[in-house]
Amino acid sequence: MLCACGLFQSTESEISSDEMSSETKVSYNEFLQQYKELTEWLGHIHLIVRQQAASRSENYLTHVSACKYLVTVIYVLQHFFIFYCFVWFVCIAYYYETHIVYRRTLNFK
Repeated sequence: MLCACGLFQSTESEISSDEMSSETKVSYNEFLQQYKELTEWLGHIHLIVRQQAASRSENYLTHVSACKYLVTVIYVLQHFFIFYCFVWFVCIAYYYETHIVYRRTLNFK
């Protein structure tokens, strides 16, 4: 991730063994300069991570919102279909009641 951000410029091979030894002495000013650079670098990383998290959060919320809308549409269609079947059942029952029963009372077959 650090290399992808372009913030990490040196590699282990670029650091000499003298720089890695525990006996290396650093002046106070150099320490402050390195501390400042490290703080800036970490600030950039923090900013990038926050931006990525915000972007992913926004994408997630958009996806969740779309899913909620789809679930609502399916729910409405499902209830509409149930109502539609009920209306057909009532129509068939009404037809049976008015035509079949009426014909039987008139002795039609």
